[in-house]
Amino acid sequence: MRRSRLFLSLVALCCVVVMFRTATADPSTDVTRADGAQPDGPVSSERVIVRRVGTSNRSDPSADLPMIEHSLWVFLSPDLKDAMPSAASLHASWHSGRVWPLPDELPDEPVIVALQEVLAADAEDREDALDELDVTLEGAAESYDPWVLLARIEAERMLDRAAYDEAMQSHFDSLMAWAETGPEGKPPASPDPWAARAHGERAEALAQRVDETGADPLIGDLARLTAAASWLDWTADSIHEEDAVAVLFDVLDQSDDPDVRIGAVDLLVGTRAELPVGALAELEALLPGLPAEVAVRLSWFVADLHLDADRSADALRVLDVGVELGSELDDPSHSDVFSKLKHAQVALQGHIVGPGGDTVPEALDALAWHCLSQLVNAEDPWVSDGVDYAGTLLVLPTGAEWREWTDENPHRDCMVENVGSLPEPLFPTRIRVEVRRADHGLG
Repeated sequence: MRRSRLFLSLVALCCVVVMFRTATADPSTDVTRADGAQPDGPVSSERVIVRRVGTSNRSDPSADLPMIEHSLWVFLSPDLKDAMPSAASLHASWHSGRVWPLPDELPDEPVIVALQEVLAADAEDREDALDELDVTLEGAAESYDPWVLLARIEAERMLDRAAYDEAMQSHFDSLMAWAETGPEGKPPASPDPWAARAHGERAEALAQRVDETGADPLIGDLARLTAAASWLDWTADSIHEEDAVAVLFDVLDQSDDPDVRIGAVDLLVGTRAELPVGALAELEALLPGLPAEVAVRLSWFVADLHLDADRSADALRVLDVGVELGSELDDPSHSDVFSKLKHAQVALQGHIVGPGGDTVPEALDALAWHCLSQLVNAEDPWVSDGVDYAGTLLVLPTGAEWREWTDENPHRDCMVENVGSLPEPLFPTRIRVEVRRADHGLG
C-alpha cells in the first residue's frame, strides 16, 4: 500500500484549515444541536442536554421534563453488513516493548542494552535513547548470537521508522510555514515512504534459522513478529499482508507466551489477507484471555469477517463477547472502537433477535434496525423512497407514547407498535429521536 505524496500533503493542509476555522469560530455556535448535518459515521450518538424544555407550561406538563436528543442512523443493506464499519479502518500496531523479555533475561551485549533503553524510555527521553542506539550500532562488533542479531534488526527498523517520522514532522512544519505565507507557489514535497521489506525478510530468515538450530523458540517468535510489523507498517512504501498473516499464524499456533500472542493479535487486526482454515474459531478462543482493549479490537475484526461471509448470527455472538470484555475498560465511553462495537452489536441484535436493549437509547437503536429489517424483508417501498424523519418519545411511569412526528411512514408505525419493548428510564423524560438514513456505512 503506497501513500502518495499528494495524500500526505492534503492531510497536513487540512490540519491548517481546521486550525484556522477553530481560531475564527463563533463561540456562541451550538455545536451539539441536531441541525440536519450528515454524520461522520454510523455510530449512534446520545446527547444529554441538561436543560428544561420551556418553563412552566400548565397545558402540557410534559414540556417541563428533561430532554434527551438521540440521533440514530440506519443503513439500507439486507444483510446489515453496513451496520458496522469495516475493521480495515484499524491499523496493525506493534508494541515491541511489551513483547521483548526483561534485560536480565538477555545477553549483556551493547546492542541489546541500548535497545532495551529505547523500549523503556518515555516520550521525553526516547529521542536521546534512539541516538544512543544509533551510535551503539555503528560501533558494535559482529556477533552471531541470535538475540544480538534480532536486536540489531529491530534496532535498525526502529531507527529507519524514526527517521521517516522526523522527516514527516519537518515536512509538516514546512507546509505550515508555506500556508502562513499566502500560500504562494507549490507546496513542499513530502518525503518518500520508507522501505521496510528488507527488515522483514531478514527477521523471517532469522526465525527459520532458529527453528533449524533448536535455539530459544522465543527468538523465532519475536523475529516473526518483527517481520510482520515491518510488512504491515502503513507508513512504509509497501505492505505485504499475505506474508505477514502467514507468519502471525505460525506464532499463534506454536507460542504459549501471553505477551507474544497479544503482539500477534495486535498486528493481525485490520489485515485483509485470506486467513487459514479454522482461523476465526482459533481467534475467538483467544478473546477471553486478552486484555480488554485488545479483545475489543479482535472481536471487531472477527465479527466483520463473519459479516463478510453473511454469518450475522456468528458476528453477533462475537460482538457480545467483545462488548462484555470491553466493559472492563477504564472508561468505555471514551473508546471510539468500543463505541462502534457497541453500535454494531445493537444493530445486529435488532436485526436478528428483535427489539431489546439495556437502556432507552440502545433499545431505540435496536428497534430502528428491527423495523428496517422487517421492511427490507417485505420489500416495502419506503426502504428506497423514504426520507429522514423525527419524533418525540414521552416516557412516564404510566407508559410511553410518541408525539410530534415530522413524517408518517411504515418505519415510524413499526416503532410506535413496539414502543412497549423499551425499558423504563430512571426518570420521566422526553426523548427527541431523529432517524437518519444512508445507503452505506463506513468502508
